[in-house]
Amino acid sequence: MIIFEGDELVVHYHQGNTDYVLVTFEGAHETKNATKTFFGAPVVRKLGITCVGVTAKVDHWYISPDTLEVQKHILNITEKFSNTVIIGISMGAYAALSWSKILNADTVFSMAPKWSLDPEECPVHEYYLTHNFRENMKGMGIRKEQVQGRLFVAYDPLDEGDWEQSQLLSEKIPEINIVNTYYSGHVVAHSLSGSNLFGEIIAALAHGSNQHVYAAIAKSRRFNENNLNARLTRASDRHAGLVAKTLMSSSVMRLQRKQKIFQNEALMGHVLYNLLISNRAEEATKLYETATEIAVFGDIEKDKKTSVSEERFLVLSQHGYVLCYNAREKTFCGRNVIITDREGLDIYAVRINTDLVLAVNINMVETYFSFREGKIKFTRALDDEHLIRIMPARQDDEAYRYYAVRTEAGYMCSHPDHRITLNALNLSDWECFTLLPSIARSVPEKFQDIPDVSTPSQEKENLSENSFSPDQNSPSFWQRWRHRLK
Repeated sequence: MIIFEGDELVVHYHQGNTDYVLVTFEGAHETKNATKTFFGAPVVRKLGITCVGVTAKVDHWYISPDTLEVQKHILNITEKFSNTVIIGISMGAYAALSWSKILNADTVFSMAPKWSLDPEECPVHEYYLTHNFRENMKGMGIRKEQVQGRLFVAYDPLDEGDWEQSQLLSEKIPEINIVNTYYSGHVVAHSLSGSNLFGEIIAALAHGSNQHVYAAIAKSRRFNENNLNARLTRASDRHAGLVAKTLMSSSVMRLQRKQKIFQNEALMGHVLYNLLISNRAEEATKLYETATEIAVFGDIEKDKKTSVSEERFLVLSQHGYVLCYNAREKTFCGRNVIITDREGLDIYAVRINTDLVLAVNINMVETYFSFREGKIKFTRALDDEHLIRIMPARQDDEAYRYYAVRTEAGYMCSHPDHRITLNALNLSDWECFTLLPSIARSVPEKFQDIPDVSTPSQEKENLSENSFSPDQNSPSFWQRWRHRLK
């Protein structure tokens, strides 16, 4: 419930059954939810923690005309407890530290705080000066006399801006305990999520030793999908095989929230591309199938049977995008590799004799591309001299890992913003593509013996025995169709 609402700040209260009281401060960019919820609300409600949640309608680091009134409301509650724990994230991390003495804190957990936004006190990014800093925030740097209790401050050392702030804060207040949360990014809490595990961190802050706090944070991060996501993404270019093995491991398969990992398009695209150029197509296709099932359905289907095509391939760019064609715009483009995020038809590299040509299926009719007079056009003629082919990009590439498309305008080039252009003059990384074999699903055995009810049984008896008994070695429909086009 809300116990105070001012023009800029709001105080929420949740009555629990703990012998300590928790005070939380929300981060920036949550102003629209200031009167709806507060940081840690799901955790404290689930675990029965008594909590005061402070939120802000404006992003000015809780330096407000409402500040004194808010502090009074907090103290009216915390003075009834002998143990006060304060937690803040980002903008709220600043308040958690700077208000700790006023609120008589016993323990503070501050996640990625800024020491100050005052450009006269320290270097500040222009964004903060434009959007967050105002006159009454001058001299806001946290002073030693403002802090109290055990002070834990978490930063990702790989975040350059936060690392600089951690050095500055350590210099100003040597008593703080810096907790390095590698790969967490600025929003440290995302790598600590999970009600029970975050609850263990709160309990350690309330009753545990420093080592208990460190251990609880490490345990939460070890089982957190966001942390695993960040680590795998960072390693996907240089160690694609190891990343793929980790993704397919039983440990990852047992994670309750693994779907979020496989929905990480940047991770999946880069791993698949790097597996393919490492001549590990079998691993790539298995990962592609598994990732698609988990990203869409949340888990994998057991006892499935699939086969890999040696004649049809998806085309992947160096950025991990699948090549597709936007019929409305009449342009090529790239889409995310797992879940489509663009309007377009998937393009396949189709093997015809010794050539690979680009094709799409339009109403189940395989259609090819030609490029003439500066325009992309459809064709069914395999002898069209302007047919768009995809061919090995390098003469010494015996494993056929890199492919390129060249038209009369130049090389096809894939851009990071999903654009595909056709006029690149040089053959470099963005002009190189690789091929992912397409996957065909077979009918599960439990459905193979189900009788066909689409044709009346009497009619079936009257049908010629040879009417539907094609020779397995005879050419497929598409092979016969292609033969007629030659």
